[in-house]
Amino acid sequence: MDIQSLEAFVSLIVTLLPIALAVAGTVFGVRLRRRAASTKEATVAIIKFAHEPETLTVQKQRRQIQFFDIGLWLILFAVFGFLAVFRTSEIVLAPPPQWRPFRALVIALDIIILIVYLGVFWMYARALAALWRNKLGARTHAYCEMHVVLSGNVRRLARKSHNALRRLGADVIEIDLEQGLLRARRHFFFNLYKVYFDELLIQIRQTNERQCDVLIQSDGIMPSLVRNRTRNMQNILALVGFITE
Repeated sequence: MDIQSLEAFVSLIVTLLPIALAVAGTVFGVRLRRRAASTKEATVAIIKFAHEPETLTVQKQRRQIQFFDIGLWLILFAVFGFLAVFRTSEIVLAPPPQWRPFRALVIALDIIILIVYLGVFWMYARALAALWRNKLGARTHAYCEMHVVLSGNVRRLARKSHNALRRLGADVIEIDLEQGLLRARRHFFFNLYKVYFDELLIQIRQTNERQCDVLIQSDGIMPSLVRNRTRNMQNILALVGFITE
């Protein structure tokens, strides 16, 4: 492979990688959301999932995987960002003859791609900083909770909460309809990437014959364009909306 072929291959990768990631994320996300919506009214047959709390050893292993994963993505997007800058500067200073008619278009496309790379790089860098200052087994700085008073009994609201968690795209790991306790995890990248997740908890307590106090908690750190605390609050508000529909 000569130098020109190698440059063309690198340029193709730098151009197509963000497009491929965006298309894949959209396709898988739409499929999962449609599947969750189709099971919205499904009957809950399971009363409780057995779930052992994670030990500190397991949490430490997951944290190590997270650090490795973040470091790998940071290096990858730093390299591709450098290549995008190098190619753009080359086109500006000494454009190849075959690219001169499309010079402005190629420069604009490279700038858009570079912005995408910088956004992803910032997303992972912020997640790395947040994980670094968070102690194992402790609540994160992004923890959010909300109390709401809803009409109905514990069992009915627990069923509605279970449907709400599924519509949100979360994996339910524990449910007790009698005690009104539900735990779930919403993973990164449309619930496909299991290295990062938001821990969700719904606790329902009967206050009188007609009303229940519902506590909804969300806590997690993951790479995202919005702040982690903002995302956790969005999880809670979405669950409240689904439960009260």
